[in-house]
Formats: sequence, structure tokens, C-alpha cells
Amino acid sequence: YLIITAEKSSINEDVENKNYIRKERSYGKYQRSFYIGNVDKNAIEASFTNGILKITMPKKEEEKLSTQKIEIK
Repeated sequence: YLIITAEKSSINEDVENKNYIRKERSYGKYQRSFYIGNVDKNAIEASFTNGILKITMPKKEEEKLSTQKIEIK
């Protein structure tokens, strides 16, 4: 399973005007899980740029079943 967890905590403050009546805060925690199968675990790459999480998970190459002939005597 791939589990992605993010947490957001921010305070919205007006720096120029310290005489404010209301101060807003937002907070949240997020979690999402995905079942990932047939993935090459050693080749997983992730990047986080401009608020976008990009995860690259190449699939494993399917193993070809080898057939072997057995001679009956």
C-alpha cells in the first residue's frame, strides 16, 4: 500500500495592521491510501514542486513462464 499523509497549518495575519479584530487559523490533516501491486519498489521516485506531489512507480516486467519439455521413456 502507498499511504500519503499531509498536514496543513497556517495563520492568516495582516502584518501591517496589528489592530485586528479577528485572527483566522486553518488546520487540517489528510491521509489517503492506495493499493499498489506489480511495482518495482527499487525504482520508485517522488518529487514535490509548487504544491504538486508527483510519484513515479514503474511496473515490474512480467516474468515469462519458462516451459520445459520432459521426455517420457
